[in-house]
Formats: sequence, structure tokens, C-alpha cells
Amino acid sequence: IVILLFCAVYVQAAKETCMVKFEEVSVVKQVPTYKKHCHMIEDTKCKTVYKNAFETSMETQCEPTFETKCDPVIETAYEQKCKTITDKECRIVHVEHMGHHTEKRICTDIPQEKCVPVPVKIEAEKCVNIPVQSCQNVPVTSPVEVPKQECWKKPRKVCQTLVSLKPKVVIEKVPKEVCDHGLSAGHP
Repeated sequence: IVILLFCAVYVQAAKETCMVKFEEVSVVKQVPTYKKHCHMIEDTKCKTVYKNAFETSMETQCEPTFETKCDPVIETAYEQKCKTITDKECRIVHVEHMGHHTEKRICTDIPQEKCVPVPVKIEAEKCVNIPVQSCQNVPVTSPVEVPKQECWKKPRKVCQTLVSLKPKVVIEKVPKEVCDHGLSAGHP
């Protein structure tokens, strides 16, 4: 909206008549202009997912068993040792000889087998069962979760406002004092 004002001021001083006039003047002003600038960019979005895989590893497996351990020992055994022992058996016999009584000792050998246990040293083995573990390495397959990144592109609109200054010609009213120096007395 442009409002035009016309004012006239008359000044009377020593036959001088002045008045203020408004002149239209073209002025170049820098006027801001706004422009929206948009463009598309791609964001990379990622997430971690877990997939099952199988892994084979060696594992030691043990089971209880027994191990027989034998040591040589010397033991005492008994065997019967027999021998013939001759015992003398004697008796007294009364013998009459020509009217005389005499005692006569008569002994006889009586063989007799006698057996006694005789200790004998023999070599033997003494064995004991010792508990042990029998172990072996065996392959074992077990599931494991393997992390994996899944990524994708997601478009996004990015806008920004650009401000630039452009020259614009505008008309402005500028006050100007105009005086009449009494040269023309009949004209106001």
C-alpha cells in the first residue's frame, strides 16, 4: 500500500516564499527472497540378526573302568613232608632157664610213617583292580548363534530454506524544500 502525501508549507520571510514538496525518487533496495530447496538422501539402516550355524569341536569323554595291577609276591605254603620213623618197642619178658627166672628185654623195631606240615616259599602274583578313567577325544557338533548385520537403504527428503537478497527498485517520496526568491511576486 502506497500512501501519497502532498503537503505544501508556505513560509513568508523577506518576500521569500518556500514550500516543501515531495519528489518521487527511485531507490534500489536489497529485498530478501526465500526459496525452499529439497533433495533426497539415502540413510543406511542396519540391524543385527542371529543365524544358527553348527560348529564341530573335539571334546574329551571319559568313562570309568578298572585296570588290573599285579605284583609278584612270595607266599608261604605248607606241604606235607612224610618220613618213616622207626620206633623201638621193648618189653620185658620173664624167661625161666634152668629153674631160674630172669628178665629179658626184647625190643623190636616198628616202622611208622609220620607226616608234618613244612613251610615252603613259593612265588605268586597278587592282583588288585584299580579304578581308572578311560578317556578319548570325540568330535561333537553343537549349534552356535552367528551374528550377521543386515543393512538396507531408506530414502529421506531433506529440505532447507535458502535466503538470497535481490535488488528491487522502489519509489519513495523524499521531502524537498522549494523556495521562491521573490522573483515572481504574482505567483504563489
